[in-house]
Amino acid sequence: MTTSVFLSITSEAIRRQQLEERLTSWGFSVIPFTDTDAAWAILTDEHPPELFFFEWTEQLSESNLFLQAIWDTRHEFPFHALVFGDQENQNHLLKALGQGAHDFLTSPFDEALLKAKLEVARQIVVDRRVLAESAQVMERYARHVDRLSAERARQLFHAERLSTLGTMSAGLAHEIKNPLGYISTSLETTKIYWEQTSKLLSGDNAEETLDDETKARILDRVPKALDRISNGLERIDKLMQGLKNFARSSRGSKKFYSLNASVETALEMCAANLKYGIEVVTTLQEEIPFVRVEPQQVEQVLINLFVNASHALEGQEGAKIFVRTWADSEWVTVTVSDNGPGIPRSKLNTIWEPYYTTKEEGKGTGLGLAISKSLIRDNGGKITVQNRDEGGAEFTIQFPVLAQEESDSEEQ
Repeated sequence: MTTSVFLSITSEAIRRQQLEERLTSWGFSVIPFTDTDAAWAILTDEHPPELFFFEWTEQLSESNLFLQAIWDTRHEFPFHALVFGDQENQNHLLKALGQGAHDFLTSPFDEALLKAKLEVARQIVVDRRVLAESAQVMERYARHVDRLSAERARQLFHAERLSTLGTMSAGLAHEIKNPLGYISTSLETTKIYWEQTSKLLSGDNAEETLDDETKARILDRVPKALDRISNGLERIDKLMQGLKNFARSSRGSKKFYSLNASVETALEMCAANLKYGIEVVTTLQEEIPFVRVEPQQVEQVLINLFVNASHALEGQEGAKIFVRTWADSEWVTVTVSDNGPGIPRSKLNTIWEPYYTTKEEGKGTGLGLAISKSLIRDNGGKITVQNRDEGGAEFTIQFPVLAQEESDSEEQ
């Protein structure tokens, strides 16, 4: 049941009592008050009234304060304010409409009209309450959809990263095979010389000794073999650590980072794909300003660009990939370009669309560039593409230079 509040500051008690009885007979629960202190108490109640029906009196300061008070709470709960006053004060009643009242009546007023206005007001309040509740439900649903969308996007980014790993797998396997090969050879060498020296150390044949040439050979070759084993294991460990970091699902935590470090990590991951027949020319600005990014995501974009460039350059003589970093007062920039066939002018915008690809089946999902653009945008940057005048495509990634105070804070 909707509650009606009847404010009576100057009305006669008999008139006030008559209105209360009439409102009660119409199904309204009446909470009367005669001063603003009582009004403030009602407004701060846990369940404030929804209909306000009060007299707009000559004490305009009191009426203005009350109307302003309930108007300030309009976002907290639905209400409808109906004021009444004498006919000669109609101009003041009109003024009340501009100060928060929804409707007015002049007295003496027709009871049927009053009842109709109150019924309309009650329905308006109910509708507003339904709308407010619906808005809350929609807001909760929107937050749920946002969380679901973010999770799906994270899974999509991770799937694309694993797809890139699949593309690089053959080259990575070759990179691991090489150090394994010279580790195996070095172990055989060390084993042979150990067998020779172990016989002497065991004392089984006291008359057998090593000649000076054999001793020199052992002293020369065994340390070198051990160094090759150590270097090979270090190389494999570095590759495995890179694979682990790249395949791990991103946590999305941003940090103060150097684009030069991202370039070097990405090139290390793509070394196997780029070392045969492709020359990589790097021009990295020293002491380049740091940017606030999620390094793993930036490296994923760079790896995707390097792999795309290597595919575009397949079978081309003198194939080159150019990587450059620099900064000015506004942007920290990295460009990845090649001297391949470039991108058809009509496709320069299409390449950012999901599932667009010119690669043969098994070499890409068509999501790489679409995801790359999203990742760069999420890190506060931008990525563009154009064809070089000399031939080939050029991708440009830019991040804003941090303000001095932010840079100092991050450095600390």
